[in-house]
Amino acid sequence: MKIISLNIGQPETLTDYHGKSFSSCVRKKPTENQINITINGFDGDSVVDTKNHGGPHRAVHIFSEEHYAFFNNKNGSPLPVPAFGENITLQGYNEHDAHVGDILKVGDVILQISQPTERCSTMGKALHQVKLLKWIHEQLMTGFYARVLQPGKISKNSTIELIEKGPAELNINYLNNLLFKDKKDIGRLNRVCEFEVLSPHWIKSARKQFGRGSPSGKINDN
Repeated sequence: MKIISLNIGQPETLTDYHGKSFSSCVRKKPTENQINITINGFDGDSVVDTKNHGGPHRAVHIFSEEHYAFFNNKNGSPLPVPAFGENITLQGYNEHDAHVGDILKVGDVILQISQPTERCSTMGKALHQVKLLKWIHEQLMTGFYARVLQPGKISKNSTIELIEKGPAELNINYLNNLLFKDKKDIGRLNRVCEFEVLSPHWIKSARKQFGRGSPSGKINDN
């Protein structure tokens, strides 16, 4: 695993593909500086929509550098790094490798993977690419969040070590498949939601989506 870019962002006014203005922190900027990380994420980084972003369970956003080749090809031109609102653009660790519960030592910071990223249309609006969200969900290239178990400092040159592996049932790609391609398998959803290491934000969102598609509109909430 290797850090390609560390990225932070503050609110700015952007214009979408319809010419409509909106406020977002999605257009983060790479930094060569050492970054202090607290339980709430990177110093100097912010979110606009605190309901759907940020907080201890979604403190650090990670996205695989290897995915850029696919999206650049679909877009017809290179996307800027970071294009997906990630704090860490990472090489050698993607949705197939990562499990909720994985513990990573990055510099003197310890992170724990907490959930797949719940994607919205903001990136596409910022990049003027209306099909971006569709491509993400088709390929299940969502990225993922981490909580901070041990605050500290990291830099672009910090080494990364996987020091503990999470449950096999909580593989990020498996969870994405469950949410976007196996929506009728409520039993599988209930089984993964029993793991306390899985972010409550993801559990709530997944149950809401499954509830819309189930015959009764309800699923096991225990």
